[in-house]
Amino acid sequence: MVIPEIKVKISDIEFNTQSIAELLYHDFSEKNKTLPFKKRVCHAFPQLASIINNQMTNQEIYDVVKRMMYKEYEKNADEMEERRVELLSKLEVFQSAIIPKMLDLFEVDWPKEQQNITCYLGLYAVFPRNVLTKEYWIHYKTAEDVIMRASVHEINHFILFEKWKAMHGYTLQEAPSYPDVLWFLEEMAVDPTLNTKEMQEVAPYPQKAYQIFYDNTLNDIPIEEYIIKLFKERNNMADFLDKAYKFIEDNHRDIIR
Repeated sequence: MVIPEIKVKISDIEFNTQSIAELLYHDFSEKNKTLPFKKRVCHAFPQLASIINNQMTNQEIYDVVKRMMYKEYEKNADEMEERRVELLSKLEVFQSAIIPKMLDLFEVDWPKEQQNITCYLGLYAVFPRNVLTKEYWIHYKTAEDVIMRASVHEINHFILFEKWKAMHGYTLQEAPSYPDVLWFLEEMAVDPTLNTKEMQEVAPYPQKAYQIFYDNTLNDIPIEEYIIKLFKERNNMADFLDKAYKFIEDNHRDIIR
């Protein structure tokens, strides 16, 4: 069994800038309502809350964020590096216990061509990921237990994606993103797959999908409950993923609303 090595690196500043700026662009929160994105950014970076306004163009927003990012990276460079070294040892448990157990759960092999999973430390209000490259990004000051929980969450997405690719292939050049059905499947499968007894034994971090999936309902039943029920009634992992995907696909419009 191939088990990837966990790498911890400092995030690219330009990528970090774009990731924060786009959450503040005028049309972003109108399109994607799964999280209160602007609220999260302003909470993480209160200095932006007093500067960004509705009259600014997206380019002006980007320029403000970029100036802040370069100042913060320069000011906190030593602290970020110390955190990187510290977390590298903390994440070793993924190779020894968590990833093997998760691969067993999903009944899939890790791809031989991808030897590493990379965790990038930067200044993030939400945590981006890329299931194609097996990379994810977090705020370097995030508490250790939250980093562990977030890492389990993101690696769950990576392994689910590999299972889906083994089942159906995947030829697109970009990773699934909102509002793709597969993106919703990745997010909604977090609760049932990571809260199993087997996973909690090695990764004792209770997991939840986005709160909106519990708050929004179909036929007066929380959307997430349908996914949990399909998991409990599965014949195997492929059976669960296919049925959950079809449920999301059939109800896609209602789920987005």
